[in-house]
Amino acid sequence: MSEQDERSLYAKSLLSQLEVLSQGYGLWRDNLLAFMQQTTPDLLAYWQIVPEGNEDHLRDAVQRRLWHHFKAIPAKEGKPWTDDRADIFRFAFGAGFNLSATKNHVRLRERQRRSEKDFKGRRGSSYETACRYLDQASEKIVEQILDTGFRPSLSPDAAQLLLAAEKAVSFSESAPGTAPPAVAAPLQEQLAPHRAPWKVPTLTAVVLLVVTLAIWQPWPHKTTAGSAQADAPGANPSTNIESSSAAVVPPQAPDILKIASVAYMQGVRQGFSFVSPRPVTLAPDDLSMINGIPNDWDKLFAWAHGRSWVVTNEALLQIVVSDPLSKTVVITKAEIANLECRSPLNGTLLYSPPAGQNNDPQMIFDLDAPQPAAHIYQDGQDQGMYFSGPNAKNITVASDKPETILVHAVTQKQYCIFSLKFTATSSDGTVASYIANDHGKPFAVTAAPYGNPNDLQKFSMYKNVYAGGVVSPHENDGSPPEHANDFVAVDPATYDGH
Repeated sequence: MSEQDERSLYAKSLLSQLEVLSQGYGLWRDNLLAFMQQTTPDLLAYWQIVPEGNEDHLRDAVQRRLWHHFKAIPAKEGKPWTDDRADIFRFAFGAGFNLSATKNHVRLRERQRRSEKDFKGRRGSSYETACRYLDQASEKIVEQILDTGFRPSLSPDAAQLLLAAEKAVSFSESAPGTAPPAVAAPLQEQLAPHRAPWKVPTLTAVVLLVVTLAIWQPWPHKTTAGSAQADAPGANPSTNIESSSAAVVPPQAPDILKIASVAYMQGVRQGFSFVSPRPVTLAPDDLSMINGIPNDWDKLFAWAHGRSWVVTNEALLQIVVSDPLSKTVVITKAEIANLECRSPLNGTLLYSPPAGQNNDPQMIFDLDAPQPAAHIYQDGQDQGMYFSGPNAKNITVASDKPETILVHAVTQKQYCIFSLKFTATSSDGTVASYIANDHGKPFAVTAAPYGNPNDLQKFSMYKNVYAGGVVSPHENDGSPPEHANDFVAVDPATYDGH
């Protein structure tokens, strides 16, 4: 039997198990947690890596381990299915990844039939399409896992062990088929010292089953998240993000620049506003939780980002870079990569506009421009190109300390996903480019109203609007002071932003 026939049979087996697990509709069954605990203790133990209660880190941890497991899927005798990552993703797609797009049982079977036929004929999806679907699925998978009630916990000693190891090991560096990083063994000993050895076939099947269970909506454009590109011959493209898990090509030479961390910050055009991709009616518990963290943007972002809500008008990104080779490195160029835009999101708007603006010099990209380029923006005015022209700047990364870069990506017209590409030159003349993104996914920002008389977006475009902060309806209705800034549901058809 050929390797392709083996894959096809395995795909059919997975589809059959998927139908049992998901009751034929591509949805989690009610007892999923018990099912997982009964059949996949190894996988669950590997997910048990953060102290209970830290929801933001928990989501990040589950997501990264899910990606790490998937990218290291082995075949018989512990060998990878193929050395070509594109084929691995195509296989995942062919194994039924797109089946959960419908709840109609008959259509589900028809999708299964077409998927099998296309995969067997090696048509299937493109590598970029499969990567895109996996990007979208990852967030949903995490959300659904957590919604089952799964809450990992660790002893304080084990938690400290993990957190220390996380700083030293990048999970983005493992190629398909390689063993997990060295942190896995001591961590597993802390969690389950008497466990049996990992059962690779079971783990493989379950990981792919989890991937196929995601509920997603296809993105209409082509994009590749987490890729790396070189600008010059001999350049060393790589992505090395400790807090992310982008799919990368293993570098052929030592990196001259290390992207140590990536994080969203509160943008001056965003305030406390977020938009959901699809209409959402917030439950009383959600509103109570949101209103219980007034003026805490980090907590509100963790809640929103974990549910796939998107920042509005401006993505302010904090990129921390360092010099791993103790050579002076100069970043000579920053640009938008893998940019894809469409009409703004119009699901549910959580609206709390900014109260002021930052006048410090900023690196800013206008995503509405035909060719977005890095500009210097200060005191409300464009001061010209960042890396060229009379006010040109470079970013020097010294060997003794990390450098923090703040990047603003703004839009008034669109919903955009993108990555950031940095080109660096070391003191020995080496030139290389590096891609930064959001934990293996593109960064995202959507246009929305933000309290400006010239707003291009209208409240009537949203299915639901919740107004809070300085525009909360409780501001002037006699509510107690502690509720004056609460988010409150308003009528999108008549609301004017005040």
